[in-house]
Amino acid sequence: ARRWDACSRGRGAREARPTMDGMIEDLVGDSILRREKRSGDAGVNSGVEAPLKQQQDREQQEQHGQGQQQEQRQGMGDGGVGLTVMLPDAPLAEPPSRRGGAGVAKAGAPGGTQEVSTNTTPTLLAKAPPGALNKSFAALTHEDVDGVQPGARPGTREPVAPAADEAFPASAAADHLSEHGSAGEPATKVGSVPIKGAQRERALQGQHRRQSSFSGFPTGATPPENPTPHVSSGSEQKQDLGEKHVLAMVGLPARGKSYMAQKLSHYLSFFHGAVVKVFNLGDYRRKLYGPEAQASFFSPDNPDGVAKRAECARCAMKDMIDFLFQESGIKGLARKNVASGRIGIFDATNSTRERRKWISDQLDGLPVKLIFVESYCDDKLTVKNNIWMSKVNNQDYKKVAEESAYRDFKRRIEQYEKVYATLEESELTWVKLINSGQRVVINNIHGFLPGRIVQFLTNIHATHKPLYLTRHGQSEYNLAGKIGGDAGLTEVGRRYAVALGRFAREEIQHGPDGEQRRTRLWTSSMQRTIQTVTHIPHPKLRDGWVQMSHRVYRQLDELYAGICDGMTYAEIEEVYPDEFKHRQEDKLAYRYPRGESYLDIISRLEPLVHEMESYREPLLIVGHQAVLRLVYAYFAGIPRDEAPRLSIPLNTVIELTPNVAGDKYAEKRTVLDPGQVGKNDGQQDPALCDPPSH
Repeated sequence: ARRWDACSRGRGAREARPTMDGMIEDLVGDSILRREKRSGDAGVNSGVEAPLKQQQDREQQEQHGQGQQQEQRQGMGDGGVGLTVMLPDAPLAEPPSRRGGAGVAKAGAPGGTQEVSTNTTPTLLAKAPPGALNKSFAALTHEDVDGVQPGARPGTREPVAPAADEAFPASAAADHLSEHGSAGEPATKVGSVPIKGAQRERALQGQHRRQSSFSGFPTGATPPENPTPHVSSGSEQKQDLGEKHVLAMVGLPARGKSYMAQKLSHYLSFFHGAVVKVFNLGDYRRKLYGPEAQASFFSPDNPDGVAKRAECARCAMKDMIDFLFQESGIKGLARKNVASGRIGIFDATNSTRERRKWISDQLDGLPVKLIFVESYCDDKLTVKNNIWMSKVNNQDYKKVAEESAYRDFKRRIEQYEKVYATLEESELTWVKLINSGQRVVINNIHGFLPGRIVQFLTNIHATHKPLYLTRHGQSEYNLAGKIGGDAGLTEVGRRYAVALGRFAREEIQHGPDGEQRRTRLWTSSMQRTIQTVTHIPHPKLRDGWVQMSHRVYRQLDELYAGICDGMTYAEIEEVYPDEFKHRQEDKLAYRYPRGESYLDIISRLEPLVHEMESYREPLLIVGHQAVLRLVYAYFAGIPRDEAPRLSIPLNTVIELTPNVAGDKYAEKRTVLDPGQVGKNDGQQDPALCDPPSH
């Protein structure tokens, strides 16, 4: 059934022809169809066969012409493959072999068999209407020739249950049902038009859901025994999934280690489902010994300071190991897509070979991958800016003037420089970023997740640039309350496009000082987003940069609702009540039948986030609600399980600007309201009190 489904939907009938007889034989079962090598037209019966053969000849003549028809008839006469339909009056003496038995099995009881033989070719079978195949597929459950139900016992219409090895899997039956309807319904007659489109999809309710009540087996057949089913939701697993990693930061103070640690933590949690925690030794020091610490405390010649800092490292290491080997306690669908395990980030200077060896020894023998991440920077201007932006106002200097704090922190760096040794150990696994990623050196990096970590680190930087997010203007589907689709803009949506073009020219393409700055523009490939940016200007700057050069990404397309695409939420609740309920229970992991989930969007967004992190210019993204929810949640530091319920309203531009440390974003929302677009306008989501789709 899967082979026929793939051929009919994908490769087409032409490629399906050489094996179509075998496919039909698999669908109907060996007790119904037999393959027989025939010569000439011997054994051709009249009655049932004649009308079908005449119809096939007419179809063949229309499709291929008289000459080709004659050639195919001659081929059959020289030994073409025929299909013999056996309608037994009694059970067969022995089951026929599957696909390849020669000849026709003999009847095992008096009375013989009623044989209907059709001489045809795979070409004719390939162009037979779907109704004809449906007739064969449903032969065990509906009446056929002369009111006799194929497969029935003599004198009855009660179907005979097929043998255990003839039962077909639920997946195959579901695939066939999706094309030809339920096996329990009357078969479509030859030449009829099969149900298509929304009418066919609605007939499938209950057939394609996570916990399906599928019952599409032939009458009398029982599903295959499955004592240990694959449970995809609703169960708690005791063991953690994925490997365990430790990322140990390395570098002098004010080199961006804590910034990188926080960015890595959120990235790995959001896009890879990892359970991540940062263990910052500065936090342990302040908790154990207070926030006030002079530069002398960090001198390698201060035994008391050395001992206290070593105690902080031991406490952090103990907590990190406990974290790595504790159970997650995550239940049900929340575990889905969690394949990156647990990751502990040991955030400290770790600037000596002795400290790095101590870390390796502490983790030796444990099932943990250790990766050192060094941020090396010899650019004095960058270091100076980092001190002023993130150090003079931290908890160590709350009661100290900024100038005094700056001078003291400079002396602290000098104490670390006395013993600092950059990463060179060949036996360790490490990545070194030099001057914010201008150069990257890696050593012993292997595996998928370490490779992703390296790729991500090469893209992040400390340049602060704003990010602008907005949905497309109101579409025709918004107005009709439908989800998905590829509708164009309404009149209100076109007015918003004009307002957005004006806002982009005045607010985005010009910085706070009024000077023009380089800017970028992204949209999805759907026409409503492309129409929304038609009024954004693209002037060329003196250096040749084209402002907001339009880039289209399919990864930004809206969440695909599968069989629910183009429906309203009220229609989904009515036609697919169970799907509607499942979606309300877990919007993050729920996948529309034949559609997508939020987790699927997260997977296709990851490469674009790498690209966004690498940009040093403001970026405007005109997209869709589900996609923008995830982009907004990532940059705002919101956990991904909260993203599906965030509000991204129409006619609103959201500006996210990073703070001086670069690890948090300030938010500003500007409403461009060219028309009346209320909160209940468009795709009102029953799970929310404000708009719309998905």
